[in-house]
Amino acid sequence: MLERFCIAQSGRDEAGHAFIDLANFIHKFKKNEGLTPIQYRTVIRAERPRVEASL
Repeated sequence: MLERFCIAQSGRDEAGHAFIDLANFIHKFKKNEGLTPIQYRTVIRAERPRVEASL
């Protein structure tokens, strides 16, 4: 899933086709993942363990 996310960040789908506009990208992303990109990012961040910098 992370690989797909990285591909999505480049503005291209898995086949390498560029997206025409943001609305098209969000629509295809939601169709494939079941979440909008912002919802997906929120879920990923919540699942990732927090690493605190020690100063």
